[in-house]
Amino acid sequence: LLGRSYLKADKPDDALPPLLKAAGSEIPKPVYYSGLGIAYAQQGRYPLAIAAYKKSLELDPKNQFALMQLGMALAFAGDDEEAAVTIRKSIIVAIANNEKSGAESGLNALNSLGLDSQLSRDDLQALQDRIRKL
Repeated sequence: LLGRSYLKADKPDDALPPLLKAAGSEIPKPVYYSGLGIAYAQQGRYPLAIAAYKKSLELDPKNQFALMQLGMALAFAGDDEEAAVTIRKSIIVAIANNEKSGAESGLNALNSLGLDSQLSRDDLQALQDRIRKL
């Protein structure tokens, strides 16, 4: 909780020690690694953010938030193709869970990061149609 509080206060340097301690606990939770990913991403340390999000997804593969954050970190690290695939997956998870806001956030991320061109026109249209139906 301390690490998350520091993240909310936009203090990623202060957030890292408690988040690393939590991630090293006997029973780590996906949220600990997602928090680490956020802290590293806020510092611009995208390879570490990517690793943290991937660990979070090992523990909870259907975590829409972690997928979205991983996709954005991949984009900032310059891997547009993998970023688009990952954000698309986050949209599909959100649609499957009937989470319209999460699906819309994913679609907005694709567009704002310029990753929509990485998907076929038909795929993008299908995602938009499914989101509208939620």
